[in-house]
Amino acid sequence: MCSRRFCEYWNRNKPRNLWNEGFIFDLVRSIFWFLDKVAVINLIKLFISRRQFRYLAVDTYIFILFAAESYLLASLHFSFLPRLSDLALQGFIWWRLFGLFRIWVTHFVISKDWDPINLSRTLILVFIGYLEIIISYTILAFILREHFMGIVCLQDAFYYSIRNAITIGSDIRPIDAYGFALFISQLGFVLLFLTSVVSRIISRRKNA
Repeated sequence: MCSRRFCEYWNRNKPRNLWNEGFIFDLVRSIFWFLDKVAVINLIKLFISRRQFRYLAVDTYIFILFAAESYLLASLHFSFLPRLSDLALQGFIWWRLFGLFRIWVTHFVISKDWDPINLSRTLILVFIGYLEIIISYTILAFILREHFMGIVCLQDAFYYSIRNAITIGSDIRPIDAYGFALFISQLGFVLLFLTSVVSRIISRRKNA
């Protein structure tokens, strides 16, 4: 029974690559289909039979990650809290950012038949995801502050992150390639959010 469910899981929504509209879209769709299949939360949902409990699992997963990121941010501000090493912290943050990128691209860019069960719930989850991006880049900018001109404390890093998220830029400037890469990656999230996520949700609400 378990192996049958696993086979059905891997064959579900498998993309049909016709290669008749070029190869880039089909290639990207196949890559993100595979990434979606090996995602932790989707593997967890594989073993949950009731649909209601799957949504509960997703909400719990997102809440735990958001709480963990909030704690990590607080641990940088309050020195008495236990904290991860900078390397482990970067690894966790980049892993979560990649997860958000995968979800947004899969649902709001690639998927042609995206049909959320509840649009208001989707809006809340997307908003939480955007808060996670602000927190994540605050943490990254602070622990990598030597790559920026103007970041001395955690408040500076938060100012840098929230200005990038709201106004797409700040007066704090990267000074080397790594700093620019960090800035460009956050800019990519902001543009993805504005051009794909928000527009897809708004168009869905209008058609509802």
